[in-house]
Amino acid sequence: MDTKAIKAYYEYNTKRFLKFGQHAETQAIHQPLWAPGIETVEEAVHYCHQMILEEFSVLKQCNHILDLGCGVGASLNYLYGQIDVAKPKFSGITISPTQIEIAKSHFKDKAIQFYEGDFLNLPSEIQKVDLAYCIEAFIHASSIDGFFKSVSDRMNKGGRLIIIDDLINQENITKENQVLLKKFEEGWHAGTLSTINNAKEKAAQNGFTFIKHQSLSPYLKIGRPRDKFISIYVKVMEPFIKNSYYFSMLRGGNAKQRLIKRKVLDYSFLVFEKKT
Repeated sequence: MDTKAIKAYYEYNTKRFLKFGQHAETQAIHQPLWAPGIETVEEAVHYCHQMILEEFSVLKQCNHILDLGCGVGASLNYLYGQIDVAKPKFSGITISPTQIEIAKSHFKDKAIQFYEGDFLNLPSEIQKVDLAYCIEAFIHASSIDGFFKSVSDRMNKGGRLIIIDDLINQENITKENQVLLKKFEEGWHAGTLSTINNAKEKAAQNGFTFIKHQSLSPYLKIGRPRDKFISIYVKVMEPFIKNSYYFSMLRGGNAKQRLIKRKVLDYSFLVFEKKT
């Protein structure tokens, strides 16, 4: 993980994400999921949280929940409000001081702890957890093995790890798609683009058992009027804009949409259980 570049990326973009995002009122930075029956943006944003709550419900005990790449704390805040009985400890880690500042100012009246740092090297203050999830931050890890090892070292036996992020389908990579992948990787600082098999292998090597995988790509809205405008804007302005974190994000997002359509990327929901 190039922590300096990722930190700079989020330091520059976080407030812009919150201001210009299509679901700014929820304070969530991740993508909304338009599953069957979902009618509002708020429901779409919280759909992944409902999936996390389903995994929480199968745990025999849960004393500590950890958000790996917590952003401004929107996911933790939602889960905190949904779990009423035997409320566990809630912790989040992010590499961005700006995100920490916003999170602490918004949720200072709740028992949620926020830590600044790298989830490949978790702070010692974060003790053993029973449920950990990583929403759209797994791709930032420079080492898949390092990611699973870091989480495994802090997870109790029987705990669950959830990853919601982009996986790569190498069978569909052509020369043209390689160009798009490079734009996506550079734009979104994707240090780790893993296949599902590679993720399973590295997880197993670090004491995890694979539980389930679900493709969430069908629930993404791709090709909206906003997306088409961005696609045109990126194409026109790409030769002229070289050093802009925000434009780089737009270019990466545009490349991602095309890769999703071509089934080179799959926006996925993965669950692992700590066995050893």
